[in-house]
Amino acid sequence: MSHIHSPEKRPPMSIIALILAMTTILNLVSCASAPAREPQDRIQVGLHRYFAERNIPEFPSTLPKLHFSSDEWKARALGLVESAEDYIMIDSFLVNYHPVNSAIMEALVRKSREGVRVYVIFDSSSYFTYMPDQASFLPTALKYFEGTPVRVAEYNPISGLRLFSLPSLLDRDHRKFWIIDGKHLAVGGMNLNYYSLAPSGEYSNIDTFAEIEGPGPLAHMVDSFCRTWNRNSPDPIEPGKFGIPEKKTDSSVWVVDQVPGEPSKVDSLFDAFFLFAEKEIWMLQAYTFSTPELVRKIKTATRRGVDVHIVLSANSFRAAYDEASKYCIQDLLEAGAKVYMFDAPDNSFLHYKLMLADGYLAAFGSPNFNYRSQYLSREIALVSADKEVGAQTLLNLREIMKYANPVLMEEARQYRSLSYLTSYLGMLFGG
Repeated sequence: MSHIHSPEKRPPMSIIALILAMTTILNLVSCASAPAREPQDRIQVGLHRYFAERNIPEFPSTLPKLHFSSDEWKARALGLVESAEDYIMIDSFLVNYHPVNSAIMEALVRKSREGVRVYVIFDSSSYFTYMPDQASFLPTALKYFEGTPVRVAEYNPISGLRLFSLPSLLDRDHRKFWIIDGKHLAVGGMNLNYYSLAPSGEYSNIDTFAEIEGPGPLAHMVDSFCRTWNRNSPDPIEPGKFGIPEKKTDSSVWVVDQVPGEPSKVDSLFDAFFLFAEKEIWMLQAYTFSTPELVRKIKTATRRGVDVHIVLSANSFRAAYDEASKYCIQDLLEAGAKVYMFDAPDNSFLHYKLMLADGYLAAFGSPNFNYRSQYLSREIALVSADKEVGAQTLLNLREIMKYANPVLMEEARQYRSLSYLTSYLGMLFGG
């Protein structure tokens, strides 16, 4: 039985232009009215209490397994799908069919026909995903899974009367997480699409996924998935119908699962790092589109003598992303941060959304260091304070930094042009 609710349509370019123009204007107002924060220099109550007070739960879990490349995650994702016996839940900002992810998409269909319950949530932004030639759109999950038992829900469709309701349009599901049989939860920055899973050097992204087991975080995210599904599908599902097996745990994680309209958990996540760090912070954040509030967060750390390192990336497949992030470099340097530009030898783009404080407090997930992730979109991150996870992350960071060079103020000033400013204003919403 098909669970497709509407046919795929190519979005008119006039609508895209209208959305970008109107949301850019609205975003200027939104940035000016960002919630004021009480001045703080550091966390006074301890990290565990700090997160608990902000409704960010901590759960016993297995030690996170880290996947630092698309090839590694693609192989692991296919293995997880093949191993599924009961259900698969995938929530991914962008889900598009392309030969690079065909094995995974075909496996999802095959498992659904074998009786495994397969659910996929994708954001309506998937309709606007171009091929690298910038001339054709990639088909979405809605189109690919049509006529199969795979059940699909489209998050907040960009269509019809919603085009005239800007607050509704701003609500996007930017999360990327997978749940397999209530046993495995994987969270990171990789979409189920061409750019996240393309071979090296072919407009590919370098990215991460963190994978854990444990009944606490799995039950939490099964419930979150079902609530999201039920708001976006006429075919409701109940969390109690999805089993969560027991599992021995040897670590713990905080789960940051942000819902727009509630107090910003991503903002609390950012504050945790800048207020907690004593020595250094590393941020691999290519889509760093700073605002005065975000710059102030950096200053709270650098004024205490904390070294703040921000790694951006060359080789964006869209000039606007590149120009927007470069426009912000001067502000980051003036706040006391050290800024680097990563340039992969195979021309890949560093799509990480990684934060690491003092070598062991690490966050993996979907939030970018920008206003959109901070306040406007659904985001998810796993936060670990396990020293082994920190050590693995540092090893990966050293490999990344082999291809990164510092950006100095003289170069940063060259990016403060009108064209770069225009890109920056557009990316405040679109980044």
